[in-house]
Amino acid sequence: MKNSVQRIADMRDRNDFNELVRDLGHTMVAVSEERWEELPKPAPVSASSKIRGLLGRLAGPLSYVALALALPYFPLLPLEEGQLNSVRFLLLGMAALALMPIGLDSRRQVTDLLQSHGIAGR
Repeated sequence: MKNSVQRIADMRDRNDFNELVRDLGHTMVAVSEERWEELPKPAPVSASSKIRGLLGRLAGPLSYVALALALPYFPLLPLEEGQLNSVRFLLLGMAALALMPIGLDSRRQVTDLLQSHGIAGR
């Protein structure tokens, strides 16, 4: 299916569209008749694509960690030590949560944990 999305983006004329429709039709018939060997093979994922994906996933959490580490060095931020530590803890917690998978089960687990500690409402 990912290949089909790329093909849609690359379409130039009606022939490209007709070819895509024909290929999708053959694929659906092959699936319905369980002829798995006829399905198109997935394109290999390049190393640069994997690296871009990993960097994209880590960019947010690394930003939170960097901000938490740099926070004491902001001169115009009049926070006391306890307040500063609270904000730093919050940023580090956000970094940890940003690394979690974004599934419904994960959200429920985090919500249940917060509710059990009286942090989030029911």
